[in-house]
Amino acid sequence: MDRAQAQANLLLKIRTGSQLYGTARPDSDEDFAGVFAPLAPWVYGMRRVEQVDCGHVAKDAAGKNTAEAVDFTAYEVRKFARLALDNNPNVLELLFADAPNLIHVTPLGQRLLDARGLFPHRGLVKRFVGYATSQRHKMRIRIQHYGALKDALAWLDEQHAASPSISLAEVKGHREALHQKPPPGFAWKASHAQVGDQSYGYHEKVKNVRKKVGARLASATNRTVLFERHGFDVKFASHLIRLLLECRELVQTGGLLFPLAYADELRAIRQGTLTMPEVEARATAIEDEIRAVTDSPLRSKTAFDEVDALVQGIVRDYLEGAV
Repeated sequence: MDRAQAQANLLLKIRTGSQLYGTARPDSDEDFAGVFAPLAPWVYGMRRVEQVDCGHVAKDAAGKNTAEAVDFTAYEVRKFARLALDNNPNVLELLFADAPNLIHVTPLGQRLLDARGLFPHRGLVKRFVGYATSQRHKMRIRIQHYGALKDALAWLDEQHAASPSISLAEVKGHREALHQKPPPGFAWKASHAQVGDQSYGYHEKVKNVRKKVGARLASATNRTVLFERHGFDVKFASHLIRLLLECRELVQTGGLLFPLAYADELRAIRQGTLTMPEVEARATAIEDEIRAVTDSPLRSKTAFDEVDALVQGIVRDYLEGAV
């Protein structure tokens, strides 16, 4: 019911992701984000509905989204405003979407867009760089664990064929009795077995570990061809550079223009034209440029009172049917 109500009360629906950035390929998915107004019970009663998944999941055997998949997250307007005021990168950028990507805009939704300048402030540097750092970590962690996951799955496949119900504790005890090392991809810890970035208790059965490692490997490597070709996840590399370049643009200009002026650079990174050390060096250079800006048009602190008044007006007018 929340899903239907969120869509029925949409103020904004915005196409996001690669379509918004200008980096989409012919086979790229369409992703959407939305803002909906709360119903009276959600405002005055005990219940809160802050975020609703309005998407449709459709994946192929490799775990990759098919053409039928739709990613669509809708935020209640107060939750959206809090995230935007906190300069959450995934939310803040929506306020600057260009006209072709504004799929549905009501007068109250337009009121929110017209107030976009209230939201960015200098605290966004910490937020954007923090998000970028998480992408950098994901880019690196794939290298550290991808091989271990693959090796472990190969061994688990063999072990599963021989004795699927054996536990890791039994495997460990048997191999140690024979003075053998842990299986490929495994590391014995005091309380668990480590496989790549996953931990498994010794009570786990081989058949269950095999299933979980297989699922982890599939979810981590649905871009396997690119990963194996380049040695790192170029999607995360592209996100890393995009976030830093968006941060630089916001710090320098106070806003964002879509499609992104640096879309070609992002597409090139996604295609693997840079090595990981080159991506790292580029990221460091952009961070230096961000810190070098001394005369930013951004507000020095949040415009909480102004945004609070804006959101109160939007909610009140929606509930009263004024707009």
